[in-house]
Amino acid sequence: MANVWQNILASDALCNHLRTPNNPCLKTLYLRRRALLLQEKSTKASSNEESFRRSYLQLRSTILFERYGVPKEILCSRSRSVSLRGMNVSLSEKKIHSTQDDRYMTIQQMLDHHKEAISNLTFAKDEASLLACASLDGTLSICEVSPFCRVLHILSGHAAGVTDVHWSDRNEWLLSCSIDASLRLWDAQTGKCLRIFRDPTKSSINCCAFLPSNNNLVVVGNKRGMLQILNTSTGIFPLNGSSQIGAPVTCLTCDGLGKLIWAGDDRGYINSFLVDSATGRLIKGRRVEIQPSVRTQGPLVTSISFTAWAGRGGRDPSLLVSCAANALFLYKSIYYFLPILNSANVVFFSNRIVDEQGGLRLKRRCPLAHHQSKIRSEFCPVTSQPGAWCPNLVSGGEDGCIYFLHVDSTSTTTRRIPAHASAVLAVAANYDGALLASGDSRGIIMLWGKPLL
Repeated sequence: MANVWQNILASDALCNHLRTPNNPCLKTLYLRRRALLLQEKSTKASSNEESFRRSYLQLRSTILFERYGVPKEILCSRSRSVSLRGMNVSLSEKKIHSTQDDRYMTIQQMLDHHKEAISNLTFAKDEASLLACASLDGTLSICEVSPFCRVLHILSGHAAGVTDVHWSDRNEWLLSCSIDASLRLWDAQTGKCLRIFRDPTKSSINCCAFLPSNNNLVVVGNKRGMLQILNTSTGIFPLNGSSQIGAPVTCLTCDGLGKLIWAGDDRGYINSFLVDSATGRLIKGRRVEIQPSVRTQGPLVTSISFTAWAGRGGRDPSLLVSCAANALFLYKSIYYFLPILNSANVVFFSNRIVDEQGGLRLKRRCPLAHHQSKIRSEFCPVTSQPGAWCPNLVSGGEDGCIYFLHVDSTSTTTRRIPAHASAVLAVAANYDGALLASGDSRGIIMLWGKPLL
């Protein structure tokens, strides 16, 4: 019976080169979505439906013949094969190849409840199945993605696109910010908005995060170049809790103890700040230019993420930064080993001397497809599987691919998986690495299964 559904999809694949000839991405997305639907139907159907399926195949062949003029005997043949594993479709036209092993991830589910680009995806802390999604359609969503995929809550209230979302340490609250110059605190269990905060300068807010050591304090960055600390209990911005960067703040992250904050801007700089987690006081630290040779172009720093464990060898605090500069930079340090992932590259920063102010030093660069979109990158959870190829970085790409990178002391290995029909803007892995979520510029979210290695 599954062969009948495979023949139906093969008929679609045969006619695929005639669909939207000026947009090959839409053709690929059509086949992937159809393959997913047929796979779901084939697992639910009973054995007495075979005759119905065969009649559907004949009807489908007739429709395609009338629409595209392809002979029905060819449409009904089994000369084309479709592989649902990894959603790779064998077509008469040129096949899309990944640069490495296609078996690395397999698609589990696809969500399309958001109508515009996905700005951020994030799994709950130490929780394998809860996923928060932010979209430029002005809404957020909380999804349960395991064992079954379903939308638990749609969070509405922002008057414009949501630019960032962040979980509290105990997954009780969600923090979101928006182009409408507001910051909202949500109850993650009920989906209700608890508090609304307005930016004092009435500027759109690009990024936000809870301070790890004190979730009553949050840090936000806005379009006017202000980095600010906010007390969500009182709604007050503490004295000396703000700092001017000089360019729009595009992204930020905190270290594990909440003592350091790194903020990126749209001119290609990373700024570090020391923060007092009790009072919210900010003190400026270091300022590092990612790629001085293209300073006049103002490469946009699109995401920064921190991890205290970047490898299996032990504690290795690292910072990963995405930047639309078509270059990958590796900055090394004894205390902080900081990878910065650029549009076409990943940057790693690190200090030879223990630098409590977050200074960085360049080490290496690697290419990645990232020219202008606001693409995010993340660290992959460190696994201990012996002999396996284990990536420590994952990033989206403007070519619709998901990039997995393994960086060691001597080399960088990259694997690329064709996934979406448009730019992959956000990626997120859950705490144990069993699931990966990716979101694109058209609002499509895909859930990928555990690496098959």
